[in-house]
Amino acid sequence: MKILDKVKKGYNSLTGKNVEEKIAEFGEVYGEILIGVDREIDTLRGQLKQTRDTADTRLTELSSRIDDAQQTLSAHSHQLSGIRDRMASLEKQAAELEQTLSDFTKDMREQTNACRMQNSKLILYAVLISACISAAAAGGMIWMLN
Repeated sequence: MKILDKVKKGYNSLTGKNVEEKIAEFGEVYGEILIGVDREIDTLRGQLKQTRDTADTRLTELSSRIDDAQQTLSAHSHQLSGIRDRMASLEKQAAELEQTLSDFTKDMREQTNACRMQNSKLILYAVLISACISAAAAGGMIWMLN
């Protein structure tokens, strides 16, 4: 049978049957591979589309949130500007009040010192008057005794 196998093999080789069988075998194997690759590509395309859709949705939501944050920040910025202006005005008023209070305190000290001087003068006058009265009374007593 070895000879018959060799003859068959040689005949198939001459007729191209071996080549045809190899082509059919490779066609089947690579056809299955290509079908599998095509399915995988379709799956990946679906996943990519889903990922893009999800990313688009998230980007839209994020953009909306950013817009809201910018509007809120803008509103607060105007409020902060108003607060800064009010604080500057209040600081100016506080400085004016501090100056007024300082001037008032200085005036009060001067008036207090003037009152003390006036009181000292009045006490001195009272002592002098009292001494004069005492001297006059003593003089009157001496005169009466004489």
